[in-house]
Amino acid sequence: MSGSKVDMFTGSKTSVNAQRWLRQFEGAKLSHDSDDKTSAWLFARHLEPDSRADKWYNGELTDVQRASWNQTVTAFKLKWPAVAKSEPSKEEWQLKLEEHKLPAELLGLRLPTGDEDETEYSHPQW
Repeated sequence: MSGSKVDMFTGSKTSVNAQRWLRQFEGAKLSHDSDDKTSAWLFARHLEPDSRADKWYNGELTDVQRASWNQTVTAFKLKWPAVAKSEPSKEEWQLKLEEHKLPAELLGLRLPTGDEDETEYSHPQW
C-alpha cells in the first residue's frame, strides 16, 4: 500500500468524478492482495465524516455489503455510476465547422506563430 494522498470523498461534489476517485483510491491505498476487511476499513476512512457518502455507507449498506469489498464497490458504482461522455454527431461537427470563419480584417495579415519572432499568413493558422 502506498502513502499517496487521496482526498476524502463526499459524494456530493459534482466536480469530483466518483469512478475516477474510486480508481485513485484503489491504486493508492490498496494492493492486489488486500483483504476485504482492510479494504473496507480504508475505504470508510476516506469518506468525509457526515457527508452524503458517509451516510450512504453507514446507513444504506448492510453489514454484509460493508464486510465485502466487492459488494461495497458494486453498491458504490450503483450509487455513483460512471458519467457517460457524449461525442458530437457528424451533423454537430459539421455545424461547428461551418461556424468558423476567418474575419476579413485578418485575411492576408502575417500573425505570430508563437515560435520566437516567426510569423505566417493568417489563413494557414486558421
